Amino acid sequence: MKLNSKDISKSITNLELYADQVLKMMPRITTTLSTTGQRPLFIEFSGTPKSGKTTCAGRLELFLRRNNFKVRMLTERASTCPISKKTHISFNTWTACMTLAQMLEATDGSEQVIIIDRGIFDALWWMDFHEKRNRLSPENKEKIYNFLLLENWRKMIDIVFLLKTSPQSALNRECTDLLTHKPGEIMNETTLKQINESIDSVYKSTKSLFRCIIPIDTTGMEVIKNVEIITRKTLEALHNFIDEEVVVIRKKLIQKDILEGGLITNSSAISSITGIIRTSFNTLRRSNVENDSTYLQIVPCGIIKFKDTLLFLRRHEESQNHRMHNKYTVWAGGHMRMDDLGQKDPLLGGLNRELAEELLIESPLAIKRIALVLDNSNFHSSLHLGVVYLVEVNSPNVAIALDQKEFKERKGKSLSGKFLSLNDISKEHEGLDSWSYFILKNYFNVPLPGPVTQLSFNYDDLLS
Repeated sequence: MKLNSKDISKSITNLELYADQVLKMMPRITTTLSTTGQRPLFIEFSGTPKSGKTTCAGRLELFLRRNNFKVRMLTERASTCPISKKTHISFNTWTACMTLAQMLEATDGSEQVIIIDRGIFDALWWMDFHEKRNRLSPENKEKIYNFLLLENWRKMIDIVFLLKTSPQSALNRECTDLLTHKPGEIMNETTLKQINESIDSVYKSTKSLFRCIIPIDTTGMEVIKNVEIITRKTLEALHNFIDEEVVVIRKKLIQKDILEGGLITNSSAISSITGIIRTSFNTLRRSNVENDSTYLQIVPCGIIKFKDTLLFLRRHEESQNHRMHNKYTVWAGGHMRMDDLGQKDPLLGGLNRELAEELLIESPLAIKRIALVLDNSNFHSSLHLGVVYLVEVNSPNVAIALDQKEFKERKGKSLSGKFLSLNDISKEHEGLDSWSYFILKNYFNVPLPGPVTQLSFNYDDLLS
C-alpha cells in the first residue's frame, strides 16, 4: 500500500496529537493505595531476519523521544555476542540471557517505555528452530522454555510486535546494498523458510501466554506504514497501561455498617462482600472512578507475617506532596485488575500477583482472609475497599522486587522494609497510613492513640 505525502502528513499530525494526550495523562492518574511503583511499558520486536524489526524499533524510539516520552532501547545483543556461530544454540542462549538481564535492570530506571530488539519471544522460536534441525533435544528445549516463560519476566512484556516477511523479500532486502548474491549461513531461502515455520509454530503455541502479540506481515509494505501501525498500537497500549481497567463494585450493593468505615472482621460480612465482588463487579478505567463516589475500587492486600513479627514498610512517592509519601504500612497490595478475573479465586489471584511483583513471595506457608478495611476520613480513601489477608512466610528474607520503587534501598533514600515486633511497630504510629492503623489497633490489639475520624455520609443517596 503506497502512502502519499498528504496521508503521511495527516498520520503524523494525528499520532503526535495522540502522543500529547497520552503524555498529559501520566501525572493525572494517581497511584492511590497501590504499593507498586509504576514500571515501564515493555515492547519487544521479534520476527524474520530482514523483516524490519530494527528499523521499526529505532523509528518508534525516535517518535517517542521527540514527543517527550522517557524511552530506552535495549542493546540488540546478537550483534555483540562473542560466540561467532550464529546457528549454534549457545549463541541464542547467550543473547536471551543477556537480554533478560537488561530487562530486569530496566525495571529500576525512570523510563516510561522500554524497547527490546529481540527478546524472550525471539529466543523461543530460535529454540524451536534448533529443535527442528536436531540441534536441541525436546527435553532440553522444554527446560529452556520453562525458564524463558516464567511469569516473572514473561508478564513484563506488554506487546510483542511479530514482524514476518517472505524468504524472497528478506533476501531482496539483504542484497539491496551488497555486491554479492551468495547466500549466508542464515540468509538463504531454506533457512528463512524454516525460521518462518518456527515463528508460526511458537506464535500458535504461546500467544495465550503473552499479554499481547501483534503479527505484522511486512512483505510488500512500506516502512512508514509499518511504523505508523506500530506507533499507534504502542500509544494505545501506553494509554491503557497508564489508565488501566480496575475491578469495582457499586456502593449501593454494600450494607450500611460496612460503608461507615474502619476494620470489618465479621465473617458473614466478609463473605457477603467477597460474594458481591465475584458476581457483581464492574471493570472501569481508573480515570473514570477516581472521582466517582458511587463505586468502591477493590484492593487485595496482604500482611506479611514471620513468626511474631510483621513486615513493616515505608512508602515513597515521586511527589512529596502525595498523601502517602513517607507513610509506614504493614500491608502490600494494589488494585484488582482485569487480569485477575480469569483466576479460580480472583481476589486471591490478585493478591498473589501483587505479592509476586512487589516482594517476590511465590510460595507462602499460609494465606488467610481476615478482614475488610475502609477509610472514610477523606474522599480519595473512601473510594477504596481493602480485602485483607494474613500471609505467613517461612523466612524473614523477603526480597523486594526489582520493579518495586517504593521500598528499595537507594543512595539518598531510606526506602526499606523489615520485620518488626508489634511493640516496635507501635512506636512508629505517627507515620502509619490509616489502613495499617485500623489493622494494628483492631486486629492485632496494638494500643495506638486516638481513632481515625470517619466522615459521615448519606447512605440513602447511594440507593437513589
